[in-house]
Amino acid sequence: MENNLGAKSNKMTILSFSSKVFYFLLVGLSGFIINYAISYSLVHGTILNIWYIHATLIGIAVSTTSNFLLNKYFTFRDRNFSYLRTLRQYGSYVSFTMIGTLIQLLVVWIFVEMGYMYSLSLILGVGFGALSNFLLNKKWTFGEKIWH
Repeated sequence: MENNLGAKSNKMTILSFSSKVFYFLLVGLSGFIINYAISYSLVHGTILNIWYIHATLIGIAVSTTSNFLLNKYFTFRDRNFSYLRTLRQYGSYVSFTMIGTLIQLLVVWIFVEMGYMYSLSLILGVGFGALSNFLLNKKWTFGEKIWH
């Protein structure tokens, strides 16, 4: 019987982790669309015509804020939106997301400078930054175990 409970607990842990990864990726997809649309529009003159690094930073800032709110509510099911708690979490989220942001900027810069299209470089940068964002924010911003 004890062995059966352990197997059920393991399955629940895997399901819980998998569902959080799914929601995080879904939120990340919405953030990617926001990031890409803003960054691309700023580089190619749809909104403005600015340097690709500045455009990428603006896209990151907007998508980071939308991702925080969506992850807080949907992924981590944190419904406590008290001012101080949310502000503290947002500060933590942004701080840890900066690591992903630096990774994203570095990848975008490397690939653009190597001659790859900006759009492909941006996709690669977002992908590399996403994994670190999930793990760091799951653990420290929302106080959850990594594998749970």
